[in-house]
Amino acid sequence: MWDYLVAYECAHALRLFALPANERRVPVVERQRERQIGRFLLPLVQKRWRAVAGPGSPLLPEAPRMARLYHHGLVSQGVNFPVDLRIETWIRESQGELRELQETALRTNIAELNVGLYPAVQETTPPFILRASLTPCSSARRINQRNLALL
Repeated sequence: MWDYLVAYECAHALRLFALPANERRVPVVERQRERQIGRFLLPLVQKRWRAVAGPGSPLLPEAPRMARLYHHGLVSQGVNFPVDLRIETWIRESQGELRELQETALRTNIAELNVGLYPAVQETTPPFILRASLTPCSSARRINQRNLALL
């Protein structure tokens, strides 16, 4: 498995350094934007918590951390998803010796993506965040299943 994971991570570096230095970009969430999004998400997280735990329940102490987690997760998906698909395709097409390891990794990935389908996750996640996170997950599941069929 390590050979596949090393190739996968190296492909990220190779893609980045294939660009001229002035075109290389690494996404960063600025503190000001993080606070702004946090102020927007926090009431939604608390509202969803109260809907699950009951109207008289205390505020969820982990809500600020969850709001940050949701924000960073969505940003990460938006930034990484297209590149990850290209890397998986490159490995499948040009690194035949890694296909069996890739298959194992893709099956594991599909299982992890299915976590979002668990009722507890659906119940506790604000709906628009769940929809936004499941859309690429659904695409990744379909693409990974297609890639598995091609292996």
